[in-house]
Amino acid sequence: MPQGTQQQPIELPAVTAYGEQPERSLLQQLVAQFIQRANEPKDPFETIPYKIFGQDEGSLLQALVMTVKGLGEVKRRMGKSAFHLPHGEQVVQQKQREAENVADWMKTWFRSPITRERLAEGGRSPQDVEALASKAENLQFEVGMPPISKKYPFDRRLFGMYVPEEDKSYMKAYTALGDFGSTGIPYFRSKPFFEDTAAHELMHQMTVGKMTEKEAKLIGEGVYDYKKVYDMASEQKGAWKPFVYKKEPRAVGGAEKDDASFEGYNYYTSPEEIYARIMSVRRSLGLLPGVAVAKKMLETIKNSPAMNDLLRYMPMEHVQKLMNTLAKKEETPTEVFV
Repeated sequence: MPQGTQQQPIELPAVTAYGEQPERSLLQQLVAQFIQRANEPKDPFETIPYKIFGQDEGSLLQALVMTVKGLGEVKRRMGKSAFHLPHGEQVVQQKQREAENVADWMKTWFRSPITRERLAEGGRSPQDVEALASKAENLQFEVGMPPISKKYPFDRRLFGMYVPEEDKSYMKAYTALGDFGSTGIPYFRSKPFFEDTAAHELMHQMTVGKMTEKEAKLIGEGVYDYKKVYDMASEQKGAWKPFVYKKEPRAVGGAEKDDASFEGYNYYTSPEEIYARIMSVRRSLGLLPGVAVAKKMLETIKNSPAMNDLLRYMPMEHVQKLMNTLAKKEETPTEVFV
């Protein structure tokens, strides 16, 4: 690199951490360009329909895995782990900074007098409000996931997790295109998707075991009953229409993401899980306490992971109500949806 050139760390395995284009074969270049497009989103939540033609999902996934396994040269160059990628350490450091930025944003959120007023209106004593606000100053997190073990029996496809026993959040800096084992091609998650996960998992530290009955009732008021959710999923209507993200190869939405089981319904409609997704939506919009959320704002990110998860279980107007009621004075009118 020429002397005096400013080093600009980036988050793409398609180029080096300094913006240089590494030497590649044609096959490597094609794969690198695909991965780079996945991490340079103009519209990060742009989607394309996901349909299965003639084969079941397992067969298609296996075909993808075999295709990835066939890219031997690419696999050797890129390594079996994202940490073996050229300048992988610098990229993970970039994700660490992004996680810290989300944590700082959450501190600002809970320092706000508006947020503290809302916490009190949710049924908390002044002491409880202060304790929860202080909690935001000491969020524990790690970029990366703990090794799967009896202590951590999590699904390796997860992008993040919160461990109550440790009161600590984990978020994955990268995932794999193809098999999630050692054969897949790893790529680093683009900033909008990574920050969505970070906000979600950090918010669990603020909500798990700390929600009030008043908040839980407010959140649950607009949630669809299970029959409606099951019917929507079966007919692939609304937010249950399956799709994939153009800019995040492993992220899927709608019916492809959840089979609408009763177990899944109970998980996704729990107050703690909904509140965590509300916080992810706020981060996607770049909100601060006191900003009223209108329909047009939510429409811009309706395909984000957090919004898709919410809209599969409640109407848009309830999302808007929660966004405003949990953070802003009630005299702000709620926009009518038609």
